Amino acid sequence: MLTEKEMTEAISRLTLEIREKYPEMSKYIGEMPVTNPDEEHPEINAKILADYYDNLLAIMKRYASDHDHATPDLREKVQDEKL
Repeated sequence: MLTEKEMTEAISRLTLEIREKYPEMSKYIGEMPVTNPDEEHPEINAKILADYYDNLLAIMKRYASDHDHATPDLREKVQDEKL
């Protein structure tokens, strides 16, 4: 398992890619519980970060399969990533 720092960096890269290449998916990120927690000071650990990363990939996978206009590089990316 990756460290918290490595997971944070991976999440940052993936989020940046979504915002730059697929801005229409950005609205789904804000709706995720980790992005908008119910608690004022939620606990963040490696498992929570890994779950968040997996959820980002799942959003990308659903988008790629549901939208005919999804780019080939997105379809390739979601096939290559661990989901």
